[in-house]
Amino acid sequence: MTRRLAGQAITSSLDLQETLDTIMEMSAEIVAGSSSAIKLIDRETQEMRVMARAGKVIETASLLTFDLPLKVGARTIGVLELVREANKQLGDAERKMLETLGSQAAIAIENARLFENAQRIYYETLKSLAKALEARDDYTRGHSERVAALSLAIAEDLDLDEDTRHLVYNSALLHDIGKIGVRDAILLKPRPLSDDEKKVIRHHPSYGNAILRPLSASDIR
Repeated sequence: MTRRLAGQAITSSLDLQETLDTIMEMSAEIVAGSSSAIKLIDRETQEMRVMARAGKVIETASLLTFDLPLKVGARTIGVLELVREANKQLGDAERKMLETLGSQAAIAIENARLFENAQRIYYETLKSLAKALEARDDYTRGHSERVAALSLAIAEDLDLDEDTRHLVYNSALLHDIGKIGVRDAILLKPRPLSDDEKKVIRHHPSYGNAILRPLSASDIR
């Protein structure tokens, strides 16, 4: 495996879990018959957490563990741990390929985590903007919260899983976010709207789609 090919395979996605799964698959190809795990350092607690596992648990008293540090520059962000039977030592070719994988994996993981954090901040900002938008208008104040509560009740009645319930609830909270793109003169007009003004209001879902497009379902959950 060349450094270029390893980098292309791992960086094909900015989704953290997909990135970790790809690294697991590639490590299994390099070291056959092994089990592996990726442990990352939590940025807040500085504790090492297992983020992904692959392979069968090896039940033998004689094991060989190979820990490959995942580094971005001089900073260690985690470790790729591989376990196999001790009578199957790692060869020089395997070690070199793992080192190549490790250097590319660390960069890919860091990029995915930064992207995930940026999307989370973007989503939290949108929620704050949605609340600020409703606070300007007595007529719509609390509307999104009520819609979200009703949507959650329906999701629960349908016995949807917890992740989907969160997605439904948070999506409902943002369903009117596109009104940010509507002028106050129209949005807050105390008198009936003209036909042209109604067309502007009815276009707000398109604004909302454009605003929310950068987010993935996992961010909204």
